[in-house]
Amino acid sequence: MRRPWRAVAALLAGLLAALSLSAAAAAEPPMWVVRDRNSEVVLFGSVHVLPPGLAWEPPALKRAIASADDIWFELPSDPATEIDTAQLATQLGVLAPERLCRTHANPPLLDS
Repeated sequence: MRRPWRAVAALLAGLLAALSLSAAAAAEPPMWVVRDRNSEVVLFGSVHVLPPGLAWEPPALKRAIASADDIWFELPSDPATEIDTAQLATQLGVLAPERLCRTHANPPLLDS
């Protein structure tokens, strides 16, 4: 007995998967604005490692950067610092598989 619904379901599942992969991923870092009478400071969550093609810059951040008198980073923004940071992240930024992040929290997080 033929089951045409299976072929249709498989075709629809394939189409949905293709559509979900083709949609542009988007994410926005947190952003805060602090103002007083004569100044404005924009703070935003840093973005360290992103997949290629990810649209992450919110329009408000683009405007703030375009109109900024100064831009400050937590580290120098140059190739040497990027290499040093990548080496440190590789050496110190990965836990062994048997270690869990929650055991390093202060106070330790319990299993829920």
